[in-house]
Amino acid sequence: MVVLEGINATVEQGERIGIVGENGAGKTTLLKILCGEYQPDEGEMQLTRGVTLGYLEQNSKLDPQQDVYGEMRNAFAPVLEAMNRMHLLEKKLEKDPHDQEVLAEHAKLSAVIDAADGYNMDVNIKKVLSGMGFGPETYQKSVAVLSGGEHTRLCLARLLLQRPDVLILDEPTNHLDFITMEWLENYLKGYSGAVLV
Repeated sequence: MVVLEGINATVEQGERIGIVGENGAGKTTLLKILCGEYQPDEGEMQLTRGVTLGYLEQNSKLDPQQDVYGEMRNAFAPVLEAMNRMHLLEKKLEKDPHDQEVLAEHAKLSAVIDAADGYNMDVNIKKVLSGMGFGPETYQKSVAVLSGGEHTRLCLARLLLQRPDVLILDEPTNHLDFITMEWLENYLKGYSGAVLV
């Protein structure tokens, strides 16, 4: 069955695009093609160099060994690695504050942290968790015991924290209550990247 034919489309920064169709029409298949999980039978999809995609699947997976807060910190893995490496470099700089190679690497790592708003990591984690209905009392709760709705909300929270250039959300409001849907809608209004739903 042909789903799309003779289509040429571009997604620009800040655009909001809704993909609508009947069950079984190929919406999820299209999203998986856009994410590179599936290859199209014909045609091509190009991604601008450096653009990051964030994909929320209908049945996204989380690490069952983590608690709620730990799973959110995983969204900042590159930032945490950069912070750890910077700490080691700072010890080297104590011994030789003029080492240009170490100073240059330190500057690159600092840019990584700044680009991800890493110094506000915990503030952002708490903000998004709160918006998704996870209060401080849930932070130590094991991911393995989350309900279906909590699991979906936590997957969405982790994705929002990663701040990709393009958010691709496959039925993101499944298992969301009205208050959480309203929070998500307001969050996405201020999101600088493109959103495909």
